Amino acid sequence: MTFSKKTYFHWFEIISRLVTGCVFVFYSQVTVYPQLIVSIGYLLIAVGLGLAIIGSVKHRQFAVWSAQKFKSTFRPAGFGSFLFGGFLIYIITVS
Repeated sequence: MTFSKKTYFHWFEIISRLVTGCVFVFYSQVTVYPQLIVSIGYLLIAVGLGLAIIGSVKHRQFAVWSAQKFKSTFRPAGFGSFLFGGFLIYIITVS
């Protein structure tokens, strides 16, 4: 929740999603699962654009609400994210 109060929070989230999404789309064909990676890329781009449209105030409100509502699921979600990151590294290095 502390990060959501930073002045750069909103734009950092937008830019990081757009850049990551574009990288996924651009490099999807060199992976073992190109359709999955391109789909994730377009999803990230859509979320980045959606965040830009809703604005920083609503984005911050949602960030605080979701951090409070789903506090107990952050550790399992973090572990799942770690596993998914490993999966991404695997499918990129196998091809």
